[in-house]
Amino acid sequence: MCQVSRYAARVTDLRTQRHAQTKAAIVDAALRLFRAHGFGAVTMEQIAEASGVSRRTVYRRFAGKDDIILELVGGWVTVWDECAAAMEGEPAGAVVEACCRAVAEYIDATREDVLVAYGALADSPVLAVAATANEAWIRRFASLVTGAEPALDDTEADVIAGAYMGAIDAVMRRWAASGGGLSVAAMIDVVITRLRPIWPT
Repeated sequence: MCQVSRYAARVTDLRTQRHAQTKAAIVDAALRLFRAHGFGAVTMEQIAEASGVSRRTVYRRFAGKDDIILELVGGWVTVWDECAAAMEGEPAGAVVEACCRAVAEYIDATREDVLVAYGALADSPVLAVAATANEAWIRRFASLVTGAEPALDDTEADVIAGAYMGAIDAVMRRWAASGGGLSVAAMIDVVITRLRPIWPT
């Protein structure tokens, strides 16, 4: 690689790193404000001020407050994807269980932030819809379940994916109602044990 190309790559890396740091600072500031004042009472201008960046910079990174919350939820997707990639080639049931556990442990570790996200659902119709019909999660479950061995027909795959998604939704509703006082990982272990027999052998 020539000197100019190396320099350009280094500049691009630094720019990407600064972009990620700015996004993280905005999310952290927003979560602090949401926690203190409630999602509905906080403005994007207040988030910009608290994060030490311009209003324009905040809007370049996020179209609105909903997108800041969805950025937080994106962390759960990343945890799932990393777990699934690490278990490539393993039986589908084992991958689903491990990924569910990994996300549950991540939620327990970021409990305060997740409670803020769930509090935002009451104030945002957009987030409420996203929470009940998240295509990203549907695709992830479907890809693992339909790749199961032995092969499943479409009805079996839908039933298994639906069972997990419904159970996880119930766990999270119960967890949020408890004010985060319960362990998501412990409840997910119950789900995993109860749903294991639905996998074909």
